[in-house]
This record gives sequence, structure tokens and C-alpha cells, in this order.
Amino acid sequence: MPPKKKKQPRNAFYFFMMDWKKEKEEQGQRFSNLQEVTQLCSDDWKHLPEHNLLIYKQMEKEAKGRDKDDKANKYDSLGKPFSQIENERREQELASQKMYSDIDDMLMTLASNVDYISNHCFFLIHSNVYCYWGQQKRYIPAEVAISKFNLKNGVIDTYHVFPAPNTDNGEIPLGYRYEVNQNTDTVHSIPDPREFNLVEKDWEKIRQDVYEFLGVKGETDFPPLFTMKGDDANTNCYETSCRSFLDFVSIFSDEEFRLYDLSLFFFKLYEVCSNLACKLFDDEEEAFVVQGVAHQQLTRDYYNHEQGITCKFHTDTDYYFNCSKSFVQRWVFLICEFCCKALRLKMIPGKHCISTAKISYTDDQQTRRPPQSQQTSNTVRMSNLSLEDETAPAGAWGGRMQSEVVRVRENQRQSQPKEVLVIDRSIIPDPAQIRVLQTGQAPNVVSEIKQEPVRLPTTMGRGEMMARGLGHHPAGVNPSFSSEDFPALGSSRPGRLDKPLTTGWGRGFLKQ
Repeated sequence: MPPKKKKQPRNAFYFFMMDWKKEKEEQGQRFSNLQEVTQLCSDDWKHLPEHNLLIYKQMEKEAKGRDKDDKANKYDSLGKPFSQIENERREQELASQKMYSDIDDMLMTLASNVDYISNHCFFLIHSNVYCYWGQQKRYIPAEVAISKFNLKNGVIDTYHVFPAPNTDNGEIPLGYRYEVNQNTDTVHSIPDPREFNLVEKDWEKIRQDVYEFLGVKGETDFPPLFTMKGDDANTNCYETSCRSFLDFVSIFSDEEFRLYDLSLFFFKLYEVCSNLACKLFDDEEEAFVVQGVAHQQLTRDYYNHEQGITCKFHTDTDYYFNCSKSFVQRWVFLICEFCCKALRLKMIPGKHCISTAKISYTDDQQTRRPPQSQQTSNTVRMSNLSLEDETAPAGAWGGRMQSEVVRVRENQRQSQPKEVLVIDRSIIPDPAQIRVLQTGQAPNVVSEIKQEPVRLPTTMGRGEMMARGLGHHPAGVNPSFSSEDFPALGSSRPGRLDKPLTTGWGRGFLKQ
């Protein structure tokens, strides 16, 4: 659609012309077009009285104010009305406010007790796509995975499916085959649905499986789903692809799946866990400063090359790390790494972290320690840790115990006596000697440091000769110099040359 031409503003002459035209038409005069009216009324406009001119200028001012507020008749460079842009912006603001309020309300009800927040189940979703269907303004999903987890048990279950295109014939729409091949070769390795025997063509079965997995029992009993927000060309991990799949899955006409930003959820969840840790364990666990830190942790993706968490199809492909099932489980591992550490929850390999992770525990790490106010002052309760052991167990919360061992060792190291270098010049008659005294020893026990000889360069110019002369003088004795040792600029020592050079270049004398 080509952009519409910008509407010309109506000025005072326009309103005068329309009144003049109306008056003449009432008298029986007819005009072929407005250009003819403009030429005929121009003389009357020039001789218009001042008080009538002010009336038309006021009409111009009011018209400009109405045109400024009339966004329905204004368009951007692509021909899109400003009113539509404004409505979309308001809808996004309302959706963002609803997302913040829903996440805050959900976590506030769970923040009162550790058992509540550790046993509550959350859902993460990821989708790979075939292509973007421009006519329907949505993506055609190629792979979808939904993970169900909580902080106590880690990954509980994962739903995974390769859905067929939800079109009339169940195939890719005409004209999108090239984009499908591009995504297959560079993103997810999922072949054309006509050549893929793992594709699920029964969308009714997909709907029932999704509703059963989410535990939906009514039209309003939909749990929130979380995914990474924003476009990502490498992984097709964006909110629009997941929302397109949920729109295909919809059964009720008035239902709406709540799809929220995963980084915001991670930021809020870790903040609640950190606050609980401070109350229960008197621990100074610092939450993320801003939401961008949580987003950065998720995008770092430490476990992207872990092969044991992919689906069977992606196990033998080059792009196994872009598997949707792998994505949702890796997100769970990253969330549990921070939140379980704060709440002192036991981490199970394969559930809270990768299966190859090595985690060791001690007896007191399984029990929650009381606040610091109930502990004995100036003591550190680490009965199961040995300071002589160089490899302290990491425990359920990473390097917490290791840092305590290092802190105790550092305190012991600081309490040991250290050698101090003391230079007492009052008892040293010769400044060339330096006596080294140690704490706890008698002052008469000294060790002399011999003075190193002066090293002279191989070439011997005037500066080198001066250095050699200084080296022959005993220490503390200042050698005497005369004006002959420092000749003026443009001259040299008397007697060395007979006749000074008064003209020429640089310093020196001509030899005769």
C-alpha cells in the first residue's frame, strides 16, 4: 500500500474562499473548480477589513488544533495511521503492566514460606519454526517443547512434539519453501514435513496433550508460560513463535494463554529467594541488580553443548544445541543454579543440573542453619570441614563452603608474625651500611649489605670519565668540580684546542 499524501493544512484564506463561494452560489453563480474560485475571490481577500480578517485567522487557528489531535488522518512513512500506532502502543503497555502484576502476585503468595515456593510448578516453553507466514501474520511451528519444573524436584516432565503445518492441506504454504530450507540448513535441521516421519498431523491430539500437560480444567485455569522475549535469528527463540503455536492450540474462542518474559520471571524469582535466604539463614545473598543481569545469565547458556538433554532426533544432528527440548531444560538448570543455592536446596544431577555434574554434601549442609543472632559470637560452625583439606566440598550451593575455608585460612595467616625491615640510621655511623633487624632479636645482631661496585660503560666520553671519577671517591665525600669541567656552550676546555670556532655549525673547534 503506497503511503498517502500528507493533508495540506487549511489557512484563513481557505475559509474565506469557501464562504465567498457559498455566497456567490446562493446568488446563482456557478464555478467549474476551486482554482477558478481562487482567482475570482483574491481581490476581495486583499481588501478584506481587519475585523473580518481576524475572524478567519481564528478559524485557521482552531482548525490547526483539531488537525493536530486528529491522528486518524495522519500517517507515518509506511502509510500506517498514527491512531493505529497509538493503540498498539497502549495495548503493549497494558500487557506489560499485566505481566508485571501477575508475576508479582504469584510470587508474593509463595514468598511467605520456603516450602510453598520450592514445591510450586512453573512452565517454560520454546519453539522452532519453519517460516513466517506473511498472509496470516504468524509463524508456522516446526518443534515445540514445554518443561514443567519446581525448585525442589527440578525438571518434573517435558512435553515435546513436531507439529505439522496447521494449513488446509497440512503442508508449507506456496512460496515459503526457500525460507524453510534455510532454517533447516542453518538452525534446527528439521526437514520438510512431507519428508519427516516424526511429524504429528493430528492437531486435536496436540491440543489435548497440551491441555493435559498444563493441567487446564476450565476456560480460565491457564498457568503462565515463560519464554525468552525478543527475536533471535540463530535459534528462532522468540515470543511470537511460541504465541503462534498457542494460537493454533486454542480451543475456546475467548481464552488467552499468558505468555510472559522469562528473564523478568527469573529476576523476580531470584529476588524472592534471596530475601528468604536473608530471613531464614541470615545470609547476605545478593539478588540481581536489574533485569538485564538475569537476561545475560540466560543468554550465556553454559550447558548448550550438553547432548544428554536433547530429543532423539537432534542427538545425531549438527544443531543438537538448538533443540527445543534442550533449551527448556537448560533454562531450568540455570534458574535452579541460583535459586536452589539461595534456599539451600539439594540439587539432583539430571534434574537441577546436568547429569555429569559432581556434587558432594556434608551432614550439616542438609539442615538449615539458624540465624547468626542465635549462634555463638566469634565462632564458625564448620564441624565437617577440615582446614587441612585443600579441596573442600562445594555443597548444594556451589562455592559457599570453599569461601569460608579460605576466609579462615586468611585470618590465621594474618595472625602469624612477619619479618619487618628496620633501617636504624642513628646507630649506623657509616651511611653506606644498612643493618637488617628482625622483631624479637637483639639490636646488636645485624647483617651488612655490601655495596655493589659502580659499573662503567665500555666507551669513555667526557660523561663516562666523570662517572669513573665519582666511583673512585669514597662514599659520603663530595668530589670538587671547577668551571673547567663544565665549559660554556660553543666552547671547550682551554688548552685542548688553540683557536675557538666562532662561526659554523654546532659546538667544537677546528683543528689546525
